[in-house]
Amino acid sequence: MGLRGGSKIWGMVVGLLCAVTGAVVLAGPPGARAAEVGRSAMELYSQGYFARAYAIWQQQAEAGDPEAQFNLSVLLERGRGVDRDLEAALSWLGKAASGGYPPALHNMALGLLEQGEGEAAVNLLRQADEKGFAASQYTLGKMYEYGLGVDEAPDQALFHILKAAAGGYPKAQYGAGKMYRDGYGGREDPEQARQWFLRAARQGYGRAQLRLAEIGLSEGELADDPANRSAMLDERKVEALQWAIIAAAQRIPGAETVKARLAARLKTEQVVRAVKLAEEYKPMPERRGRPAVE
Repeated sequence: MGLRGGSKIWGMVVGLLCAVTGAVVLAGPPGARAAEVGRSAMELYSQGYFARAYAIWQQQAEAGDPEAQFNLSVLLERGRGVDRDLEAALSWLGKAASGGYPPALHNMALGLLEQGEGEAAVNLLRQADEKGFAASQYTLGKMYEYGLGVDEAPDQALFHILKAAAGGYPKAQYGAGKMYRDGYGGREDPEQARQWFLRAARQGYGRAQLRLAEIGLSEGELADDPANRSAMLDERKVEALQWAIIAAAQRIPGAETVKARLAARLKTEQVVRAVKLAEEYKPMPERRGRPAVE
C-alpha cells in the first residue's frame, strides 16, 4: 500500500521520516557478509561519507531489502550523498512499507492520518505494532485516547501506551506517567506515575525529568509541615533537585523556577550533592538494537 506523490503528501509523510523514527536504521539482508556491508554503510554515514553509504544501501534496496529501502528514502529526502529527490524518496518509502518494515509502515500511517483516512492508518499501525514497533504502539494508544480513527477506549489507550512504555519508548513512559498521575480511566496511582517518569527521565526525556522535580517539590512542601515532616526523605529532595538541574540544562520550560524553589528548601551540602549527581548523569537508553544515526 502506498501514497501518491506530490509535495503536499510528501510534507505529511516523508517529512516525518526521522522526526518519528529518530534515526536512519542500519540496513542489510541476513548473512554475515551482508551484516558486514550494513555496518560499513552505517559507519560511512556516521562519518559523513553519504555518497558511499548511499551506494551500498542502493544495492541492498534494489535487491529488495526493506530496511535499506527505508534508509535510501531518508538519504534522498535529505539530499545526502545524492541530489534531493522527493518522488524517488517516497517511492522507496512505499516499497519499504510494502515489505513490512515497521518505521515505513508507521510513517505511511501518519500520512494517511493527515488525509483523514483513519481506518487505513490504523491498519498500518497495527501491522507495525505486531512487529513490536513502539512508536506505532504509542500512536495507537493516543488514537484510542482521543477517538481518532477508532472509538475512544481508555482501556485500549492505556494498554497500547503501556506496551510501548514497557518496550523502552521514553515518550510512552512519560505518557503512562501522566495517565497514572491524572487518574486516566480511573487508574490514579502516584507511585506508578513516578516510576514511569523515572524510567523516561533516566533515558534523557526532559519533560519527565521536570515532572520528577515537580513531584519532589510538592512532596517537599508537605515535608515542611511539621505534621508531615517524614513525607519526603532527604534523598528524595536531593534527587528532585538533580532532575530539575538536568531539565533546566535542556531548557525545559519551567525547570529553572522549580530548580530555584527546590534549592531554597535544601541545605548547602544537599545542593552540592544534587549538583554533583546532575554533573555525573548520563542518559541510559533502554532499547537495544541496530546502530543508528540521529
